[in-house]
Amino acid sequence: MDERVGKFFQKLVTKLDAGKPFQSSLRELAASDEVAPALQPVAEQLADDIGTGSSFAQALAKHPTVFEPGYVAILKVFEDQK
Repeated sequence: MDERVGKFFQKLVTKLDAGKPFQSSLRELAASDEVAPALQPVAEQLADDIGTGSSFAQALAKHPTVFEPGYVAILKVFEDQK
């Protein structure tokens, strides 16, 4: 996993652990310097996709050059088990 993506997930988990809602956590990352500038528009798009009903795995899958398909597939398995 790309170091920038790993940091992105770490920052996202920190916000979620603090009780912040998922979509607003993504928007905060998009607007901050906590993540690599290249991931800021991706975070905004993820928030938009989730806001329109996509699962997290579906939203990530739209960015295969950023999020490795294998990781997305694992996440989808966990989502499907809900």
